[in-house]
Amino acid sequence: MLPRTLTMIIAAAALAAGLPAAAQDDVRSQFAEAAATCAPQLYACNLGDRPAVIDTNDCQSANGRAFDLYSFGARAGEMITVSLGSQRFGGYVALVNPQGRIVEISEVAAGDKAFVSLEAPENGVYDIIASTSAPGVQGDYNVSVACLAVDAPDYAPCTTGGEDLCLGDGRFRVETWWQTADGETGRGTSGAISDDTGYFWFFREGTAEVMVKTLDGCSVNGHKWVFTAGMTDVHTAVRVTDTQAQSSVWYFNPHRTPFRAVQDTSALATCG
Repeated sequence: MLPRTLTMIIAAAALAAGLPAAAQDDVRSQFAEAAATCAPQLYACNLGDRPAVIDTNDCQSANGRAFDLYSFGARAGEMITVSLGSQRFGGYVALVNPQGRIVEISEVAAGDKAFVSLEAPENGVYDIIASTSAPGVQGDYNVSVACLAVDAPDYAPCTTGGEDLCLGDGRFRVETWWQTADGETGRGTSGAISDDTGYFWFFREGTAEVMVKTLDGCSVNGHKWVFTAGMTDVHTAVRVTDTQAQSSVWYFNPHRTPFRAVQDTSALATCG
């Protein structure tokens, strides 16, 4: 087996085709540099925001971008969400699997949180690149890693009540998981409004935290649509499952971030 650092260099040279070219160049150079000069800092899931600083003493890519490396352990099936927030610089995060393959990379965010989410495919040690987006930039930031234990999708007929919200005449099962910054976790409790719309409460009965709506867009673009919005800033995971087609889609919100509204008109290609 190749040394892990060498594996990372090889994997970084063959990134997923969907990544922007600039991001591919950044990550490729950063991992090549990291293999030679930088050791990952040990981290753990569910510790909340960790304050850190990127400066000239940190890892430096070949094109002058400063970055930090972190390693943490996760279990297969956990939903991992990694985020970086800074008021000092625009940055991004990349997530690397136990084989050294870059599996997710965020968009660059300035004054907001950059984040990626992934269902862990296996037990093992995962790495994070926390990076500035421009050469010569430095400053403080927060990084967090949340790992939520979730159930496998349930494709049985859906009946609204408790943690399950059933929409579209029972075809769609919607579920939510939440986690506070201090590590407290739980499931959202559902409430139906109509056949295509409902909500979840987390902490106080009847106080809505997340709204979800499903729409049939098959005649428009051949997809089932999902719209969701939230009135919360806790880490949230939303899963919408088409029980007939046995297919699911996920939506996430990171720690200490106002829930970002989503209008996903390509959510589920399960028409017909």
